[in-house]
Amino acid sequence: MKLLFLQENPMYEALGIHALAGMVKAAGHECDLLIQSEEKDFYHKISEVKADLIAFSFMTRQQEWAIHTIDKIRKHLGVPILIGGTHPTMYPETLGHCQADYLCIGEGEMPIVELLNRMASGGQTDNIPNVHAKVNGELIKNEIRELLNNWDELPMPDRTVYKRYPFLQELPLKRFITSFGCAYKCSFCYINNYREIYSGKGKFFRRKSVERSIREIKDVRSKYPLGRLHYVDDIFSLDRNWLREYLPVYKREIGLPWSANIWIDHMNEEMVKMFKDSGCVGLTFGVESGNEKTRMGIIDKLLPDKTYITNCGYLLKYGIPFHTGNIIGLPGEGVDKAFETAQFNRKIGATSTRSGLFWPFPGTQLTTYAMEQGMLASDYSVEYFNRGIYPVVKHKEVDELTIMSNMFQLIAKYEWFEKLSRFLIRWPKNSLVKFIAKLVDQWFWFSEAKFFGVLNWKGVVYYWHLRQSLNAMRRHAADPQFEDISGLKQRPSLVSAGATAIQDKTRDGIT
Repeated sequence: MKLLFLQENPMYEALGIHALAGMVKAAGHECDLLIQSEEKDFYHKISEVKADLIAFSFMTRQQEWAIHTIDKIRKHLGVPILIGGTHPTMYPETLGHCQADYLCIGEGEMPIVELLNRMASGGQTDNIPNVHAKVNGELIKNEIRELLNNWDELPMPDRTVYKRYPFLQELPLKRFITSFGCAYKCSFCYINNYREIYSGKGKFFRRKSVERSIREIKDVRSKYPLGRLHYVDDIFSLDRNWLREYLPVYKREIGLPWSANIWIDHMNEEMVKMFKDSGCVGLTFGVESGNEKTRMGIIDKLLPDKTYITNCGYLLKYGIPFHTGNIIGLPGEGVDKAFETAQFNRKIGATSTRSGLFWPFPGTQLTTYAMEQGMLASDYSVEYFNRGIYPVVKHKEVDELTIMSNMFQLIAKYEWFEKLSRFLIRWPKNSLVKFIAKLVDQWFWFSEAKFFGVLNWKGVVYYWHLRQSLNAMRRHAADPQFEDISGLKQRPSLVSAGATAIQDKTRDGIT
């Protein structure tokens, strides 16, 4: 059997697809992948591959593309289609909103192999754990299996699935993951929903063994250019004992510079010294709001200002750059609080920042809170998202916040620019102000490339492909693919004026 993954853009090599490709090939099947923005005749290419199963793995904000692409494929090919990833797991009703045949919830390593095996043998495919199936228009929902816990027994991830796109494989920065799950419960995050889905199905936070993690890096280094690593674990710094064992082995056997996503509360001086000694050259973590009351109350991120100031001081002392994530326009927060967040980033000495307007993901605690506060319609649900409709969050300063979101990086970096921006946002709809904000927003690409060490020719080639892809996505978004429902307003562009995705900057590029 041949499995074909479809991907919208070359933002990154998806680690989940690497893992699934390794499983599928080890089970005796074939696996291929196509990136739409890199193919001149995407749908003709799909037919040329002659796949037995087509698969989509996508996050929220990619679902509109996936649903539309599935509809177009259905007009020409009768190949079964499987959807999975963060969005389908969060919102399994998506299977009823599109023409796919199967939906995988959660971890797909075992389910996708079982589905291919059953298809190969002509067996029953509507009773596989983790997989929802559509049979004659009826949705069949199956139970979820236990969480994976022993990666030493699984095949190695297979990165050759991206062989068509050498500009990705030749990028000297490679992404790895050593753990799964999170110990915290920030109210805006999907991870709380995952935790509920897998309740009673095993330990939620799990980590690969030291040996397995090192072996995966060595495998990649033997086949591809590798000059720097980024750990995409939700929280790489969780489990200090594992790190005490892992980092000395990493330093001895790998010895390359690396960066990671961390939780700032973990970064006491001992941890920072250990990170620095093993080659850490950058860390990313969330600030979200510079207002302590908002951060610890509405966001449920129990990190006081003192923790940031103290532990960021250690990062500055040992010369480890750090990149922060921020959300502005949270419920109850206007322009003044947004400036407070920028000032707090400057106070802790952030090397670079990213920000976005609050994007309400249906089903999260923060979205429920926004609905209770009258900021969203009471019937707000994934039905909106899956039809390409993105309701505007009610906020009296939404225009000013939109401009500030674009200029946030420089506001957080330079006090003089904060003064200038306070003057500019008085006219948020002015064409010149919008142009300046857009120009400043381009700084993100430079600061990100610098932070992740890809200010080199291969990095330039990568970013050229990515920017071409994003421009194509904006053109696609300006031409809505779905009919309106209930008289609701369809989004006018890729970035809604009232609800910019907080994933915009966390998912763009390398991170």
